[in-house]
Amino acid sequence: MASSSRVPPSQDRWGLAALVDLEAQLFADRGLHEQELAARDVPIGRALRVEHQSRPSLLAGWVSAMRNGAAAPLPGRFVQAVWTQAKWALAVVLFLVGLGAAAAVLRFTGDHPINVLVVLGVFVFGQLAALLLTVLFFAVAAWAPGFFESLPLVVLARAAVVSSWRRWVRRPEGGTREKLGWVRGRRSLYSRVERNLLFVLLQQGAVAFNLGVLSSFLVAVTFSDLAFGWGTTLSIGAEQLHRACAALSAPWASWLEGATVSAELVRATQYSRLEGDYVTAADGAGRALSMYGHWWRFLVVSIITYGLLPRLILLVHSNGMLRRALDRMPPETPEVQRLLMRMTTPSVHASHEDDPGDTSRLGEGFDAVGRPPSRFEQTTAACARWRDAVFDDAALGAFLEQHYGLGIDGEVGSAGGHDYEADRAFLGRVRSNDLPIFIVAEPWGAPDRAFQRFVAEVRADGGERRHVNVVLTEGGTADDVAVWRGYLSEMADPYLALERTQMPCQQRAS
Repeated sequence: MASSSRVPPSQDRWGLAALVDLEAQLFADRGLHEQELAARDVPIGRALRVEHQSRPSLLAGWVSAMRNGAAAPLPGRFVQAVWTQAKWALAVVLFLVGLGAAAAVLRFTGDHPINVLVVLGVFVFGQLAALLLTVLFFAVAAWAPGFFESLPLVVLARAAVVSSWRRWVRRPEGGTREKLGWVRGRRSLYSRVERNLLFVLLQQGAVAFNLGVLSSFLVAVTFSDLAFGWGTTLSIGAEQLHRACAALSAPWASWLEGATVSAELVRATQYSRLEGDYVTAADGAGRALSMYGHWWRFLVVSIITYGLLPRLILLVHSNGMLRRALDRMPPETPEVQRLLMRMTTPSVHASHEDDPGDTSRLGEGFDAVGRPPSRFEQTTAACARWRDAVFDDAALGAFLEQHYGLGIDGEVGSAGGHDYEADRAFLGRVRSNDLPIFIVAEPWGAPDRAFQRFVAEVRADGGERRHVNVVLTEGGTADDVAVWRGYLSEMADPYLALERTQMPCQQRAS
């Protein structure tokens, strides 16, 4: 079991390695009793919640603590390393494929010129078709996951992952089949991440392929005297090909004129393999031979525009989608909910625990926390439900009107729960005004450091004199109320108050 006596603040960003380690540790925790898990996780949660933590940051901190205290290394960083190596290995392979493909297409022996239509067909139109299929494939996969599951490429990628997993878990005690069963059973939870991982992999490979093509092209142009021509058995004339080239070069024609082709160039480079010569060779006896190499600028810019740039854009976009998908992970499974509950459930006692000899009650030696003013300058108050306090909003409105002459400003917010976005939303609201704040809590929901942090957030940005008032609902014992009173007293905040009159949990019928 990981040690929790010293938990360093986590600097790890939530990502693939943390997600894998979370799942691996949740699997390992299945054999532990809930009391053992609580004894380990409660101190970790207490140490991590010193600062305001989002849900992913809290889980990443827990994973970091597990890594520091694990008897055997967790597999997350290994999986991350395998993923990184797979990306670069595929990129190297496809770079070499692009290099070789371009070298084959640009092979010029002097017998016949390089066919421009072949270059355009393979490296421009072929890539546009592949790009369209890629986008269509992932759009359909997002809409119909079953289509994605059965594709050969996906099956192959999963086989590689299973092979890596078997390599990682190969230990004398076995358990490989059970662990793989756990992974397969939870695979549907991470289908979005899986799709985006594959999407990133393919886009990086496509970028490498285009870089290989361009590298081969530039080497051939630099160190060889290339001649280009065009010819086809289809009924395509020089004017039609010129219009097609003009359409392709439209994005850069106005600012990169050297990378366009003229009608004269198209007519001059029409080639007949049957005759073994350019069609207009007899008419252009005085034409410079260098004209036959002028196609290369147009071809290079076309490959960059229609091959490399779209893939770069998709690579950036796919990395963003992967980041967003990972940020939404893990889903709210029962295992994750229990973990968060163990880390965030308050553990407050009526006596101090730091010094075993200190048995003084909470709040002893501090000024008793006061009650809210009977009347406020404002006519409304910002109200929030602390954690899962159960009460009727209408009952709260009647309570505030009766005791303070206040109404509720907007909706009743939430604070102190597992949804930290709700805390941020409420804090964002109160920062835009100077209304008094009323926090409604249940007496047995004892305060903890989360409450201190919440008040500190309220006090930030010039809110030192804002009234923060705690109202307890009915129920609980006198000791429960004493815990609240003592805890708030020790915060020594003159603008913090506790309403001694308990609010009804439900609105009473008249």
